[in-house]
Amino acid sequence: MPPKNARDYTIATHHRTKSPTSISDAIVVLTELSFTAIMALAEGVLLNHIARETPDVKRLAAFYEEVLGFQRVQTPNFGGFEVVWLSLPPSFTLHLIERNPLSGSRSEPFVRDPKALPRAHHVCLSVSNFDSFVQALKEKGIETFEKTQPDGKTKQVFFFDPDGNGLEVSSRVDP
Repeated sequence: MPPKNARDYTIATHHRTKSPTSISDAIVVLTELSFTAIMALAEGVLLNHIARETPDVKRLAAFYEEVLGFQRVQTPNFGGFEVVWLSLPPSFTLHLIERNPLSGSRSEPFVRDPKALPRAHHVCLSVSNFDSFVQALKEKGIETFEKTQPDGKTKQVFFFDPDGNGLEVSSRVDP
């Protein structure tokens, strides 16, 4: 049975291993302790939200509402900058935050071609109406790249939101 916390791991490691005989052995032991201790600290982890900064919160919110079916939810007033929280039931939340002009944040996407997205930063959602969804993207003039995973079962479409954030939507068969 694996240790449940950093203290138990330290005790178990101490009792089952001999003293390191070199600096590299000591580094390996310390690295194992560090990573395991970090992993053991978090229990019951769930994704809470993803935040995207944008120069145009209203435009980006409209895209996620219209294209992916997100719903606006009550958003706290943070004062001084615009924020919109969107929810995708049952439990996914997207926070759209007005870009701070002083932050020096990127304004251009790292990649511009949807064909590059499978190996670039993106968020993936899955839909049960994949084919009609892809057709609707095309009808809206959204540039896409389609492929199928090596299993031959899961279809994927890659595209960008209006700010150039990479998105993937994969097919899903509900039971």
